[in-house]
Amino acid sequence: MDENDFYIRRIKFPNRSVQAITYMNDDGTFDIYLNTLYPEPVLQKALAHELRHIRLDHFYSDAPIAQKEAEADGKAVSKPHCVPLFESPEALGKWLR
Repeated sequence: MDENDFYIRRIKFPNRSVQAITYMNDDGTFDIYLNTLYPEPVLQKALAHELRHIRLDHFYSDAPIAQKEAEADGKAVSKPHCVPLFESPEALGKWLR
């Protein structure tokens, strides 16, 4: 992931229901919207959370939302035991990261 993969947008949301959201664009980039109703320290944590979602490929995963949120919060998540099948060496490399 590099800085050309995402765009950070600071906007005033209608309320404080969420601190930040991420939208995946058709070209594979992401828009991260930060709710300016929250103070800067909260927004920095929310931004780090959203970036972890992107880095962990959560937008391409069918994993349960609770699991993705826990991972983005940095919590250890036990995953079911399975033997993965990879279509290419690149896919294996991506999975190993």
